[in-house]
Amino acid sequence: MYFLTGYSISKVFNPKSGWYCGDFHVHTNASMDGDYPPAEVAGKARAEGLDFISITDHNTVEGFSELDENLGLLIIPGVEVTLNKGHFNVFGIRERRHWMDGFFASKKAVPLPVRYQTVTELMRQTAQEGLLNSINHPLLQPWEWQYSDTDLQYIHCVELWNDLSWPDNVYANPKTVELW
Repeated sequence: MYFLTGYSISKVFNPKSGWYCGDFHVHTNASMDGDYPPAEVAGKARAEGLDFISITDHNTVEGFSELDENLGLLIIPGVEVTLNKGHFNVFGIRERRHWMDGFFASKKAVPLPVRYQTVTELMRQTAQEGLLNSINHPLLQPWEWQYSDTDLQYIHCVELWNDLSWPDNVYANPKTVELW
């Protein structure tokens, strides 16, 4: 089942080479902490001069059903896998996958599904499907990354800087850059 029925991720919005400005961690009102519907989020991103965003709602892809190519902005499909010991984004997801069963649709933090012995097993699965994994806000309490046994070969990126309107990021962001 495809989530992105009215939106093509292969459409080229800007054919010029160069630096692009965007945000890889954006929530819509389909998430537990997003305020606006996807089209309005895209409009705000365009108004701020962004070239792209990645919608990564917590354990859901509901917002993708509202996307269409008329938004005028590259949207990278993703999801924030929201576990009780840390959150990570999976980028490139376009359809329902079996690894989502059991914890998707819960917009709150959940334990790692019992079918996975470790978070590495889940990340290995997503990576084998050609998706990218990114640890989110790794030092921001109480959502810091607590899976100390994570095999880093399945982590493609780490979120170094996160929403400055969240007060604790004043401390967590510099610590994460230092860790990096």
